[in-house]
This record gives sequence, structure tokens and C-alpha cells, in this order.
Amino acid sequence: MEVPWFALSPSPFSIIFYLLLIFLGMRKLIPQVSYKRFKHLILFTDCIFIVGLIVLILDSVWILVCLARFGLYYPNSVLQLIFSLGRNFVGIMFCYYLIGSFFQRKVCSINKKTQFFLYLNAFFMFVWFYFAPSPAWTDWTFAIRYDYPLEVILSSFLISHLLGKSLVALTYLSIWR
Repeated sequence: MEVPWFALSPSPFSIIFYLLLIFLGMRKLIPQVSYKRFKHLILFTDCIFIVGLIVLILDSVWILVCLARFGLYYPNSVLQLIFSLGRNFVGIMFCYYLIGSFFQRKVCSINKKTQFFLYLNAFFMFVWFYFAPSPAWTDWTFAIRYDYPLEVILSSFLISHLLGKSLVALTYLSIWR
């Protein structure tokens, strides 16, 4: 089955969520950093990379848990997931290269609260994947693509977008002073 436009990655739901995080970050960052030129444009791009850093770290955890849980059952997807993990690693390095000075100047920090939320995210994903009978229960676009029942699609969507994105938001908000 062809995936509908609203389920393509990144979905409109995720884009709206990330934009909200970016604008929250802009409000936190603007009083702490002075920009000489193109203030709002550079502020916006800095916040994109800060959100990107958190999202790529958590996406890497998702990939590792997915590989551990479903790698043996779906060997054709393993290489794609490994390449995605490599892409995320490069993205994390790129993001940190561009916004690492904020961490060095303590504008943002990976503090104990951030570490707690990172571990909580990892624990949530581990439990979620452990009890999922198939990848359709952890990836709503997979469920659409392979024509799973609507209950599976909605369950997967709600778990990932209500619970999962809430934990992402808490992790992101915890990095700010």
C-alpha cells in the first residue's frame, strides 16, 4: 500500500511539533545570546540544530532498540537501519559542531535532569518495543504501508506522538538554563 502524504517522514505532526520546540528554544536563547546580523534568522537556525541534536540522539536510541528487537525478523531492514544510525551520527556531530559553543558557555547543558529524561526515553522505548508484537506497533507508517488494521495504526501513532513526543519535549526543555 502506498503511504499517504501525511504519513511520509517527517509527518506534518512531527514538523509542527519540532517547530514548536524551535520557537520555545528561540524564546530561551534570545536573552542569552547576542547576534550582530540577521538576528532572527541565525537564532532560528541555531535552534534548529539544538532540536536536531536531541532528536537525532533519541532517533539513534529508537534505531538501536528497533535493531535489537526486530533485526532478526526483518533482515532486509537491518542495513537500512545501520545506514540511518550512521546518518544520525554524522548529523549529531554536525549539530554539535554548529551549536557546541552554547554548551561550552553553559547556555545549554546536558545536566542531571537531561540525563534522567534521556534514560527515561530509552527505558520507554525498550518497554514499548519489548511488548510490541511487530514493528507496526512501534511505527505507524509501517502499519499503514503493510495494511494493518486501523486500531494498530492509531495505537502506534498515539503512543509515539503523545507519550513519545512528550518525553522528547521534556528532554529538550531540560537542556535550557
